[in-house]
Amino acid sequence: LVLRGFALLYPCLFAIALLGIRLRTHERTRPIFVAQVLGASVSLIAASSMVEVFGLPGALTGIVVQQVLVLLVLLYAQPSSARAPVGTAQVT
Repeated sequence: LVLRGFALLYPCLFAIALLGIRLRTHERTRPIFVAQVLGASVSLIAASSMVEVFGLPGALTGIVVQQVLVLLVLLYAQPSSARAPVGTAQVT
């Protein structure tokens, strides 16, 4: 169970890193800050109860939920006009 949780966590962390890089490239750092604060708040609120009730699986579940929440916030904040339609050239 613990290995499955970590197996789910690593692709999520990789995606978070890539989305964060993309936002920094577009000079949009506020969503990164908001996502990290939101994730940390969820972790602090849920950590004690999840660990107390469920033990190690609860801690792992809390970490995965927190990272998925950060990932969703970063996905929502991605710029939509960053890509040109296929077959067109961007002239700058």
